Amino acid sequence: MVFSDSLLLDEIPSVAVDDSGNVFFAGKSWERRVIHLFGPDGIYRRSIGNYGEGEGEFLEISGIQLRNDSLYVFDDELERATVFSSEDGTLLEAFNLRPGKINAAEESGEIRWKPVWAREDGTFLVQRKEEKNPAYYPNRFLRYFTINRAGDIISEKLLEQKDTKFLVGNYAGRPAPFTLDIPERSLLAMSNDHELYSAWTGEFLIKVFDADGNYLRAYYHPFNRTKLNPEEVIHPRYSHNVQLRRIRETTEYPEEWPALYSLRVDDKSRIWVSTVIDDDDHFEWWVIDSNSVFARFKWPKEKPVQFIKDDFVYTVETNSGGFKEVVRYRIEGISDLY
Repeated sequence: MVFSDSLLLDEIPSVAVDDSGNVFFAGKSWERRVIHLFGPDGIYRRSIGNYGEGEGEFLEISGIQLRNDSLYVFDDELERATVFSSEDGTLLEAFNLRPGKINAAEESGEIRWKPVWAREDGTFLVQRKEEKNPAYYPNRFLRYFTINRAGDIISEKLLEQKDTKFLVGNYAGRPAPFTLDIPERSLLAMSNDHELYSAWTGEFLIKVFDADGNYLRAYYHPFNRTKLNPEEVIHPRYSHNVQLRRIRETTEYPEEWPALYSLRVDDKSRIWVSTVIDDDDHFEWWVIDSNSVFARFKWPKEKPVQFIKDDFVYTVETNSGGFKEVVRYRIEGISDLY
């Protein structure tokens, strides 16, 4: 099933699906940020919210989440969560999830608070991100806390992850940071029972923590990483742009690509992780349950998986007109294993 309706969207950053199969997704186009709702039959139902800073509006949708009969929309630009009725799109409430000023870094704008997850008890998981120049601050961290609806931090640090690894080239004597198409970075996914799944893409190791940040278990698999050829990264892709080419020619590259690319947890608490293989067009997906790999399959890079529920996979793809749409697939054989 294709969910499109000629919406002419440039980006779809987040997808959510309710128990009836209704599909919600965040759509982004020029000065427009809207949640779109489709029925399980692919028919367009309604739009929710709009672009702006007022009530029921968003500047940048970083994620959406369904919780009971409510749709939570997370705006990492305004650092708030807006809640709508998932039944009729009525605006219910909004929460500013930026804590009060804590130190000089917050005052200078070097810290951004990103809402990540709404919990059953009415609190939120938020990410504290250091917005410093990676050319001068390569060791930046993502830290996670619990915040209540009044914007008060009510937990110790639950989890700490390394921020994305940048490479630093030189242009006209100045450091110029950039990332590879598949950079080393941290991944985070949440299960319906609020367990946190954390990974660094440099190795096939997934650590699991409870909602309070207590370590529970880990999943590890030996993995042979694919060799990285700098010439293939620089040429011919940047041969037309002298500045970008020089920046990329003056850095030191890792010997290998990361092991992992993305991480998802489905409604059955199975782990879906895409791995980087020696194939320019595909990732290899591994499906893990109870520390056992029971499915592996190749999937096109141009069809990134956004959501998994009821043995359906929801991807974001580019149609013939160059615009984004959501497509639903059933992966044969997954349900047969249960």
